[in-house]
Amino acid sequence: MDSTVQTVQEVGSQVSQYKQMFENYLPDITKFGIKVVLAIVAFWVGSTVIKWIVKFVRKSLTKSRLDTGVAQFMSSLVKILLLFNISTSFGVKESSLAALLGTAGVTLGLALQGGLSNLAGGMMLLLFKPFQVGDYIIVNGQDGSEGTVSKIEICYTTLLSIDNKHIVIPN
Repeated sequence: MDSTVQTVQEVGSQVSQYKQMFENYLPDITKFGIKVVLAIVAFWVGSTVIKWIVKFVRKSLTKSRLDTGVAQFMSSLVKILLLFNISTSFGVKESSLAALLGTAGVTLGLALQGGLSNLAGGMMLLLFKPFQVGDYIIVNGQDGSEGTVSKIEICYTTLLSIDNKHIVIPN
């Protein structure tokens, strides 16, 4: 009987310790929960605003009779720049972000050498304009793809084939 009373007292003591610990950390847990909710809301609002701005930029560039491929490329660039500006406005230091981007760039550059050549190819396509959106082209390659150019983006060009299939070709 004595050991049962002692066990109950030990359990009661442990429960009160856990209760005290929970009460001590409750404000921190609440602050963390509020930060998580605010981060989710900021992400949702930010992504909505970015989509709206990119859509506005694309329409403005299209109305200015700029080449459609250039408009698509510029809207992709605006999206990346907006993400950079938003992250710095939330307290991320530019030097930290630049160091992170530099390190990630070297790592990804080595891993994705073909992707970087696609980026350079996309720039060259926009500068020299061997074809434009709406042109019908035949790509001399392994599969001999052909179709009407529907999009020229940073790394890829999308063709619409005769049988209405989207063909994505690296630049």
